[in-house]
Order: sequence, then C-alpha cells, then structure tokens
Amino acid sequence: MSEPHAVVVLAAGGSQRLGRPKQTLTINGVSLLKHVVELALATRPERIVVVLGANAEQLAPLLDGVVLEKLACVVNHDWQEGMASSLRVAANELATWTGRTLMLACDQPRLSDEHLQALLDAAIANPDSDIASAYADTIGIPALVRPSILSLAATLQGDSGLRHLWKSRDAAVTRIEAPELAFDIDTPADLADAIDAGWVDDQ
Repeated sequence: MSEPHAVVVLAAGGSQRLGRPKQTLTINGVSLLKHVVELALATRPERIVVVLGANAEQLAPLLDGVVLEKLACVVNHDWQEGMASSLRVAANELATWTGRTLMLACDQPRLSDEHLQALLDAAIANPDSDIASAYADTIGIPALVRPSILSLAATLQGDSGLRHLWKSRDAAVTRIEAPELAFDIDTPADLADAIDAGWVDDQ
C-alpha cells in the first residue's frame, strides 16, 4: 500500500514553440490536462494542486467534472519566468503538507498509471530518497519528492527546477527507468510524431 501523498500538476506554460496550448491536445477525446489529472487521481492522493498560468481561463474548464474536494487550481501569474515560478507556487500551496509530493507535467503523452505506481512503490523501499523518472540520460518528472525538497522549491528562480535542487543539495535520488518519457510535446514536429504514433488524437 502506498504512503499518503499529494500531487502537483505543472500546467502553466505558454507552449510558445508549439503555437497552441499543449494542455488542450487530446488523448481519446480527453484533454492532456484532464488526462494527467485523472492519472493523478488514480494514485489516490490526499490533495491535488494544478498550477495554471498562461491561458488559465481557457484551461480551467477542462477540469469540469473532476473530483473537486481534493483538487485546487492555482494560477502562477509569473509563468513567463519559467519552471521555478510554478514550483514556488506549488511549494507555497502545500506549505503545511508533511508527506511526499508527486510532481507531474502534462506534455508526456506516454505517461502511464503503471509508472506512477512504480514511483510510489519505490518510495516505500527508499524512505530517505526522492524518486525520479530516468530517461534520455537525465532524471526528472514525474518525481516523488520529500517535503524538505518541496520546501526548498520555494527559493528557486528563473528556469531552475528539481534537477537543480537535487544537484545543489547533493540529494539522494532513486531512479526509476522510463525511457518512453523522453518524448514530450514541445514543437509542431513533436505533435506530428505523437499523432503518427497514436499517442495523441489527430488534431
């Protein structure tokens, strides 16, 4: 059985290179934003925080019908600064949370509930370590972070993210291999590849 955890879905980006909000792309008719939130709900978290930013008014209605008692949508008004600004918003929103937090994005269409469960299982066996996804010769999100790391995220600036914290603090990180997550959707070419592979709907 998994330990109690919260979830943060980072969805504030403006998708400038793609030219349209990637959060609105669909998988089987469900927006990527709602798809990721539903994957998060399946892990049975205590809380879910969705960090919106660019196009927040357009994106918030995509979550209509999602279980609301656990879900909070917050807006990062400084989203153009980069990832650090969203992590600060998340850290402040969960300032009183004392468990681990599962950090997700919504541009990895190959993310599965099996991988999220593998992260949660690894946390039980590694209580003194963060748990990160490993792909493309790096580690990143989805990641399950301890409260000490999440609180440090409130100090980040610019485009720094979890990898910066792990490196600067020489933090213990357990890797869970997920080579399929190396693919994310940033450009029109990425979107075309995802459509061709059947990972997202033909837009």
